[in-house]
Amino acid sequence: MIEQKILFLGLCAKKNADGGLHAPLAPTSRSGSFLASLLAELPLGEIAIARDNIIPGPVFGQNGVERNPTWAELLPWLRDHWLWRDDTLAAIVAFGAEAERAFAALAAERSSDTPVYFLHHPSYALRQPKNRRAEYARKLSQAIVATDASIAARL
Repeated sequence: MIEQKILFLGLCAKKNADGGLHAPLAPTSRSGSFLASLLAELPLGEIAIARDNIIPGPVFGQNGVERNPTWAELLPWLRDHWLWRDDTLAAIVAFGAEAERAFAALAAERSSDTPVYFLHHPSYALRQPKNRRAEYARKLSQAIVATDASIAARL
């Protein structure tokens, strides 16, 4: 049996000191450890958590400065991303409006049973007051519980 998973998608991995890329939302990063602590409090049961990036690396503007991609730039990467495999129960996207537009454009192209939830990146939640962090944790929990409910409805 294939392990079923909830996929957390970040924008892209940042370069480390050696020039390689950090793992997406790595548990050793500040954002990744914050996310791991939130997930530890949730009743995940047999559901695994996977982490990946929407794009394979940084995007640079004409001036050579790193920038966020547009929804049109995200679309080709999302079309071929492994999140559409059958073992992905849901995707929780830690990225903003451009990713939402790209997913909306994809929805017009394909029918998928994989629900997608949009939350701020954990690093955003870390910069907020504690009550806003609690709100982030509540939304994350709701997304996972909704995923659980949709799985139960399909069985």
